[in-house]
Amino acid sequence: MAEKSKAGKHEEGPVGHLDRKVSLLEYIQYAMITRAEEEARMGSELSSFETSRFGFLSLLYPKGSDAILRDIVGQSVQQPTTYVSDMEWANASRALRNATWGAVFFLITTDMFGPLTVPWAISQLGYVPGVVLYTVFGAVGGYTTHQLWTIFILLDSSRYPLKTYGEMAYRIYGPWARGVCNVLQSLQLFFSVGLLILSNGQGISQLSFGRLCFVVCNLVFTIAGCLVGQVRSIQRFQWLANIAIWLNIAILCITMGAVANSAPNYEAAAAQSLVQPGPVVTSVDVPEGSIFQGQIIGLLQAIYAYGGAMIYCEIMNEMKRPWDFWKSFILAQTFIFCFYMFYGLFVYSYQGQFTVLLSNQGISIDSLRTASNSLGIVSSLILACLYGNIGIKVFYKYIGVEWLHFPDLNTTQTGKILFAGLVPVYWSLAFVICSAIPNLTNFSALIAAVCVLQFTFTFPPILMVGLSVQREAETLQQPFNPQAENAAPPAPLKLEHLVKAYKKHWIMNTINILFFLASLSLAGLGIYSSIYLLQITFATNDNITSFTCVSPVG
Repeated sequence: MAEKSKAGKHEEGPVGHLDRKVSLLEYIQYAMITRAEEEARMGSELSSFETSRFGFLSLLYPKGSDAILRDIVGQSVQQPTTYVSDMEWANASRALRNATWGAVFFLITTDMFGPLTVPWAISQLGYVPGVVLYTVFGAVGGYTTHQLWTIFILLDSSRYPLKTYGEMAYRIYGPWARGVCNVLQSLQLFFSVGLLILSNGQGISQLSFGRLCFVVCNLVFTIAGCLVGQVRSIQRFQWLANIAIWLNIAILCITMGAVANSAPNYEAAAAQSLVQPGPVVTSVDVPEGSIFQGQIIGLLQAIYAYGGAMIYCEIMNEMKRPWDFWKSFILAQTFIFCFYMFYGLFVYSYQGQFTVLLSNQGISIDSLRTASNSLGIVSSLILACLYGNIGIKVFYKYIGVEWLHFPDLNTTQTGKILFAGLVPVYWSLAFVICSAIPNLTNFSALIAAVCVLQFTFTFPPILMVGLSVQREAETLQQPFNPQAENAAPPAPLKLEHLVKAYKKHWIMNTINILFFLASLSLAGLGIYSSIYLLQITFATNDNITSFTCVSPVG
């Protein structure tokens, strides 16, 4: 690799990795170099035991990384960015990559809406359809995550770090694709924070036994998020993510013990779904009286169990060795499927049609419900702050840095001050939205249909098609020459080369396109169903009104 980047070659700096003069084959070339360097470095610096360590101590933040990064950035601003050496940018990239695969396991399992919605989803679908759908979604989610991991490994390098889902789309399809991803990602993160405010507002309302106005309950959680959300680095969330896993397991145990030894919470079920008291009824097949739109909502809640793909790119970008992401994901996916399925079937068996969306809020024993809500608030606060952290960074980088030329959030004092100010603004807006639409069930399904489903199921197959076809077409038309000094953008690919490239792997390309179209169709059904049921709920349920003091769970 050359010691210095040639003047006029490719601009480095905050957005140098978005240079349209860089061909896909050049991204791949430097990615191969980086993967080889990572393999050599991990072999020489750490033993295999230390590299694969899977414990709490591996989550500690490595010392010195911030100092290394500040030193590199300080050197780079003293000279034109086009003269920063490849080694300096490689070291800057490495200084930001500290997460081990064990730490990432905890981040992935924390990055979920939570297992508490699984019993309600099964109550809308029945035993057999519920289990089948969760199994199918788990398998398909594994397939699409493998696609995202493959794309990241092929396109990320120290020279051109791949930091977001939008950048992944940019390198394959161009600026418009990045814009779509960034907008949807920002919306999902923002509304996910709002949903967590709403769900924990319900928990705080139950803790106060309905004596505290529901909007005030939402405000309490919002204020807590503004304080904890001041943490800037994802790495610093990792030990909190570890704690959140065990808190969630404790909530599951409390809920299962409570529902097995007490009646359902009829008041919460009536307030949320207008279900009247009576004997518990379960269904092997689709429950009697269930409408099509309700079944789609149940299906969309199932999608949340595998809805973390949106930030996988950010997580891999902070890993010491992104190749190890597969270990984290397989463990996390197995954990999620086994625990979620067992828990969902168990709770539904005891509560049947009285299952509420957040199943721990369906506990009728006050002391146990209070304990589970308290643990849930802490766990959700960690998750909400993780969402908010990434959401602010994505929005700020896309709008603030690139359009308005604001300073970097991580490496400048002004940026750090701006981040501190943006956190309360972000949370306050989320509070307003969730308080205006306090119907957690259908609102969360709408977000799943618009955003979650796209990142996990719709985008990966079409990105894989684009990568496969463009890579083969560029190889046919204009193979990458690392010695070339031409700074002109790559020539548009000819149709004949695109056709030949598609035919080379036509079976997988066709399967992925059909997969993409099926996911889009499901998203359309989900959007229709959630909007339809939102309208019905606001028209028929007096407990659910905008900025209400009445709790949606009684």
